[in-house]
Amino acid sequence: MIRAALVSGDAGSFELIWDEYGRILFGLMLSILGSHHDAEEALQEVFMRIARDKDRVAGAGNMAGYIYMIARNEALSFRKKNRRVPVPVDPADFWLMPATYVENFSDEAAQIADALGTLPEEQRTVIVMKVYRDMTFQEIAEVLGLSLNTAASRYRYGVEKLKQLLSGKGLIA
Repeated sequence: MIRAALVSGDAGSFELIWDEYGRILFGLMLSILGSHHDAEEALQEVFMRIARDKDRVAGAGNMAGYIYMIARNEALSFRKKNRRVPVPVDPADFWLMPATYVENFSDEAAQIADALGTLPEEQRTVIVMKVYRDMTFQEIAEVLGLSLNTAASRYRYGVEKLKQLLSGKGLIA
C-alpha cells in the first residue's frame, strides 16, 4: 500500500509511512541522539529524504529496511554535523518501554532504561530493535548494514553489559 502510494505520487503516502514507521523511527533516532529535540529534527530530515528519493524508496527490495537505514544514517549525520556528543538517554524517555508498560513505569523500569541508556549507541540500537521492536537479527543486520554475526554479537555484548549494570543494582541475581 505504501509502495503503491509512493509510486503514484499520492501525497498521503507520507502519512502512511508516518503511521507505519513514525514511532519506531523516532525511537531509533532517540536511541542514537539521546535528545527528543534532536531526534525530532533529524526525523524531519528523514521524511525530506524519503520525499526526494521516493522512487528509490518505493523500489527498494526491503522498503522497511531501507527506511530504517535512511533514519540511522540521518541520525549519525545529524550528530556529526552538529558536533553532538552522544549523551546517555534519559530514563524518562518511554520509547524504551513497550506501550503497555508506559502507564505503569516503575522505579525498576527506570533503572533498566537508565542502564540501557548508558550502553554504546551500536549496542543500544541493536537491543532496542531486537527487544522493543521485535526485529530479527537478519532484519537488524539489513537495516544497519551489518553482517548477521555483527548484529548478534552487538546484542550479546550489550546484554552482557546490561546484566553487569543491573546485577550491581540488585535487579538481576
